[in-house]
Amino acid sequence: MRYLTKSRFTLGLECPTKLFYTRKDEEYADRKGDDDFLRALADGGHQVGALAQAYHPGGIRIETLGHEEALRQTDELLQRKNVIIFEAAFRYKNLFVRTDVLIKQGNQLKLIEVKAKSCRPDENFFTQGGMLTSEWKKYMYDVAFQDYVVRKAKPHLVVQPLLMCADKSKTATVDGLNRRFQINRDASGRSQITTTGPIDLAALGARILHQFDVADIVTGIQNGALFDSPLSENQIASFPNLPGLDPTLRNAALSPFETTVFFLAHHYERDVKIPPVLGTVCKACEFQTEPDDPTTLKSGFRECWREAAGFTEPDFDQPLILDIWAWRGRTKKIEAGRYFQRDLTAADFPKEHTEANGGLTAQGRQWLQREMSVQGETQPYLNRDVLRQYFADWRYPLHFIDFETSMAALPYHVGRRPYEQIAYQFSHHRVAEDGTIRHQGQWLLAEPGVFPNFEFVRALRNELDQDQGTIFRYAAHENTVLNQIRKQLLASAEPDRQALVEFIESITHPTKGSAKETDEFTAGPRDMVDLREVVLKAYYHPAMKGSNSIKAVLPAILNSSGYLKAKYTQPVYGSPACPSLNFKPFAVVQLDAQGRVRSPYLQLLPVLDGMDQNLVRSELFYGEDEVIKEGGAAAVAYGRIQFTAMTEAEREQVRQSLLKYCEIDTLAMVFLWESFCAELI
Repeated sequence: MRYLTKSRFTLGLECPTKLFYTRKDEEYADRKGDDDFLRALADGGHQVGALAQAYHPGGIRIETLGHEEALRQTDELLQRKNVIIFEAAFRYKNLFVRTDVLIKQGNQLKLIEVKAKSCRPDENFFTQGGMLTSEWKKYMYDVAFQDYVVRKAKPHLVVQPLLMCADKSKTATVDGLNRRFQINRDASGRSQITTTGPIDLAALGARILHQFDVADIVTGIQNGALFDSPLSENQIASFPNLPGLDPTLRNAALSPFETTVFFLAHHYERDVKIPPVLGTVCKACEFQTEPDDPTTLKSGFRECWREAAGFTEPDFDQPLILDIWAWRGRTKKIEAGRYFQRDLTAADFPKEHTEANGGLTAQGRQWLQREMSVQGETQPYLNRDVLRQYFADWRYPLHFIDFETSMAALPYHVGRRPYEQIAYQFSHHRVAEDGTIRHQGQWLLAEPGVFPNFEFVRALRNELDQDQGTIFRYAAHENTVLNQIRKQLLASAEPDRQALVEFIESITHPTKGSAKETDEFTAGPRDMVDLREVVLKAYYHPAMKGSNSIKAVLPAILNSSGYLKAKYTQPVYGSPACPSLNFKPFAVVQLDAQGRVRSPYLQLLPVLDGMDQNLVRSELFYGEDEVIKEGGAAAVAYGRIQFTAMTEAEREQVRQSLLKYCEIDTLAMVFLWESFCAELI
């Protein structure tokens, strides 16, 4: 039996067609399986779920994964007058749910859905128009689906739906709360929680999860008042006439919510694809293969566009409207059947294309991308005049910094809050006025249970306070993180807090909402320069395909810069002429079979490379091919050091991988600066 579960219902709300592609790992590509940010969220979800269960002592967990056995055990436990059940199972027709926490008292059921989502007790779930906010909509739909199945499965019981989330207004009153719930793998590779130390209510300290009664919202969703169906009018109208539809549903008076639920369930049960409706949602589709990926798996994305738009294989080589950077006009164009960038005209980008200093505006950059794509440009756009204006303001020596951070659902340390910013690592490259490049410094504090933020700022100040040179970051992250640590310092009793706050204020500017009227500060004299802003105003390469991530910019620059190729195809980096703290001399620029530069991130080695396998614990999350090559993987690695059972040898191996990854991040910024320098000579 193919049941519509809560996760599949949520997927179907994103895009009904996705239900056909999901859980077919040997047939269709699925990029979410390799998404480290999602893995980090999943880790936090497991821990929040385990904490919620610990808040309900005496609960009985249904361990079996089998549907029928789980249903049998649930029914048996529900015979008791009062009982608490974890992972209780309910079925109604072709719908099936497992509830996080279920409390039965007489004929009353409390259905508690636990989410690793931050909240505050006074959280507003609605927009000014009275509809659910986009932030909370999917969570409420999830609870409404579970509530519906439970009510239909047990009509003699009274159900109260509740939502439990991590409360950002609360602080942990015990140390090492996160480590009480360690993540490991079972024999089948599934994540599981192993508790360490006492987890009774007294040992857990003050509660940091908040519980909302969402009965009114759930009712509004189920009756259609607060529900937006992803189905088209034609699909809804076709529902009663679906072949093989359950006869009890054919003439039933169903709400839009119920119609959507059973429409999705009917197609999923029969493994019938729901005809695709193309739109902006396609841009983030996980069921597509990566460019140049040798996999033989099929692309659900391509199937949809063939079926809905009549695409042939050559059409997928044409630049699509989906790829235009930050453009809000794509939805209407796709609805009108205009799929390619060549279908756009200057009238679609009517605003100013340049600023007073000659830099690109957002619309100018969008139009530039369209023009270069349509004309088949292979060389980058570079505005040298704008670059010279930037360079004139920069002071040597130059400093390039990058942070690695984490926001764990459960606090690592006493006095800290759920999802509070943790800054555990930075890398620092320095460029002298004569052009000498050096990996000047790095810092990493990942010891379990140690709050790193204040030591982080002390170490960063020691790195950057030696001169008055310009400091560079890429994107807003570093400025945001330092603003958050500043607030932590102001609320702390650190003896040097004022000096640390003054240092932060000297190299940052306040972010929105970071400063109150009684706590204002202005942009510091060494406010960090955002290289991403330089790229947005003065540089674009067609190979970036609308992305301005450093991971997209770096390969484009390396492939187009003759200077960088000539210099770094030699093993200069890591040599005395260009010292590194983590790498021996090697050629950063390496070419693939087609003569294109491979991203340096792809040259990083697996975490366990060269490690004695006798020192590896069976529970360790790292496989032999896993590599830390992007921010999500780094956050996962830090979390694993904090709450996974591993040996000191394993922990050191992970540390070395983190250090190398972060060094490549700041080296990428240096490469960007070097390529610009070469263009201005």
